[in-house]
Amino acid sequence: MKKCKKCGSSYSDSKKFCGKCGTKLSDFTRITRTNPNIMKNKFVIGGISVGIILVAFIMLWATPYATTVTQVEIADNSKNEQSEVISSGAGSPSQYEPSIQKQVACRYVQEPYTVQVPYTYMDQVPYYYSYKYLTSNGKCEHLFDFSKGEYVFASLDVANTENTGGAFSVDFSFRTLEGTTTETVSYYVNSHSAATFSKIFDNVVGQDVECSYVVNGPGETRYNQVERVGYNDEVRYNTVEVCE
Repeated sequence: MKKCKKCGSSYSDSKKFCGKCGTKLSDFTRITRTNPNIMKNKFVIGGISVGIILVAFIMLWATPYATTVTQVEIADNSKNEQSEVISSGAGSPSQYEPSIQKQVACRYVQEPYTVQVPYTYMDQVPYYYSYKYLTSNGKCEHLFDFSKGEYVFASLDVANTENTGGAFSVDFSFRTLEGTTTETVSYYVNSHSAATFSKIFDNVVGQDVECSYVVNGPGETRYNQVERVGYNDEVRYNTVEVCE
């Protein structure tokens, strides 16, 4: 805190007028005295700074020269040591010759390899085809005739539904208490035509007879188209780098 020169009241630096007497505080001139010790310290610090700058300059100027001298001395020492080794016969002159690298020649070659490549083809598969037919009017009648006596008459109509004619056969079976008798009747039946197959069984006096029949149609070998997969060997090549 500062004091007013007129009334002696204290005031802060931000005040322009005295709070007690109203005197303008800026009218009084402030007299500043310089401490001689501070001036002395400034001269000492300035001298030290100048000295540091001079020393740094000398070191920067002298460093390349010192490095050059050191390199020259090292080179001279190396030459002297090499001369001593050679003159003493401790090593061969070839040891100090520069090494020669061998030139490597590379080339590309084609190496073959085999792969199996799939393919599809149509194969002919044979099979046996039986002709289609229709049956109707199956009969098994127990009859009597004065000339034949007592007998059994069996018959069956067979119709060929194919575009090709063929030989059909019917197996007639007669079963009695004494056993079963089978007889076969065959006819050629044209395409889209029908034929009646019949058979008489005698010696059935006083017996019950049961009839049955089995049709055997013609057939032929035909072929189905079947897609199959096969494999072919194919040679391919890999490019390989070979260095010698």
